[in-house]
Amino acid sequence: EQEIEKGKPAKAPDVVAKEGFEFTGWDKEFTNVSSDLVVTATYKEVLTELDDRLTSALTPDFDYVGKDFINDGVGIVRLNRVVDGDTISVYSPSSSLAITIRFLGIDTPESTGSIEPWGKAASAFVKEILYSAESVLLEAEGERMDSGGKRYLAWVWYKPVGGTQYRLLNLEEVEFAYSKYSQKVDSKYHEVMKEATNKASQTKKRLWGEIDPNHNYSREHIETTLLNLWYNHEKYQSHLRMIFSTAT
Repeated sequence: EQEIEKGKPAKAPDVVAKEGFEFTGWDKEFTNVSSDLVVTATYKEVLTELDDRLTSALTPDFDYVGKDFINDGVGIVRLNRVVDGDTISVYSPSSSLAITIRFLGIDTPESTGSIEPWGKAASAFVKEILYSAESVLLEAEGERMDSGGKRYLAWVWYKPVGGTQYRLLNLEEVEFAYSKYSQKVDSKYHEVMKEATNKASQTKKRLWGEIDPNHNYSREHIETTLLNLWYNHEKYQSHLRMIFSTAT
């Protein structure tokens, strides 16, 4: 408590430290005090651990029963395989052929071709979830296909075995710092994806500051399959030229 001459500034009170929170300032200005005034310290939570609170709170807000993803933009599909942390192959009811799905809103580090830190971990995270999922649900938004016309674009929902609700995997990858949000500002999920990014970045975990213990940082690591090389050969042209010139 202070007694201050009218119109004069007050001295800033002592700041009380709060574990897990950072002091951000005072709720009122006190540079020109003209009447009795009570000021309160304001804080923001400082996160040190990753969590999935946003993913757990979000549920699909669209009707998907009886819908087909290719024809309707939403629908339950059957998983064929996980390619990497942001790409999967699935079967849609209206097609006998597998289609490739590129996750909207995220871009995980590479886990095939030029291996990047946390790429293998992101891929393993998605594999663990989707290979054991009870159901996979896709939701299109905006353009249906990528610029190359080879892959469908989707928000990927999954229902865990024994679970009662679908979870948005794109969001969960951001919450657990396996991917950064690729800023799809016109999306209905923009705000929650942005919040997940801010939350994860505070922890300095994985992509936000940790060294990947399973990545070889000493040299460029090229690892791929013949199938991936066939579909994405343009990505590896320089490496192929190097390999063939060395071989000859």
